[in-house]
Amino acid sequence: DTVYDLQGNLKSALVTAFLKSKNKVGFSYASIPEKWGLFPLNKFIHVDLHLPIVEQYLLILGINQFNCDEDKMTPSVDKKGIYITIGSRWENKKVSLSDWIMILKFLKEKNKEPIYLLYFSSDEEKQVDKLISLEPNLIKFPKASFLEIQKAFIQAKGVIGVDSGLIHLASLLDVKTFTFFGPSSAKVYQPSNGKSYQGCCSEKIKFIKRCPYLRTCPHGACLKKIEMKGLLDSIQTVFNKAE
Repeated sequence: DTVYDLQGNLKSALVTAFLKSKNKVGFSYASIPEKWGLFPLNKFIHVDLHLPIVEQYLLILGINQFNCDEDKMTPSVDKKGIYITIGSRWENKKVSLSDWIMILKFLKEKNKEPIYLLYFSSDEEKQVDKLISLEPNLIKFPKASFLEIQKAFIQAKGVIGVDSGLIHLASLLDVKTFTFFGPSSAKVYQPSNGKSYQGCCSEKIKFIKRCPYLRTCPHGACLKKIEMKGLLDSIQTVFNKAE
């Protein structure tokens, strides 16, 4: 019976503390995101913070390689589409609606596959509905379970979104990705089989893994002034490789 804390923050520590397990494994003092995350642990794993985040997690779990048995998964959609995950609870991880419209318009012009928009909260659903009203022929993906999304991703042409668990799920399924990073480092979190855009901090804050003001930044402007020159072509190269 072992509990693995891959988040290493105060919230995950509270959950870990209440779980009945003899072994509670997580990041070491030098590598944990928040020091509060240390208190319920009794086994500490040191990881290089410069490693891609998936490799960091696998080191904590003691796994050398991730294998996905596709034979046990039946895709839940009939078409090989492009999936967009626009949402985040943190303002500094959000891309502006106007920038999403430019990106979606470009993708529609360059790709014949359907474009699905995913959402996980009422606020995200409102954003999806707004985008569809402004840019027709986009498809609102029905609110689905994690497993259903996993099945859909198996045959996806690619996944675009802000830094989130779904981007890393796509990467583990060997799906091409393009990720927008704001208060987290693309050097660490970018999936190995994808590309990314790193937002610019208006306050010039430097960090290795995650911005220390991720939850408290009063500006939240990391991804609010995206330079579109060259970005759209960079996104499309990901999908050209997926064909």
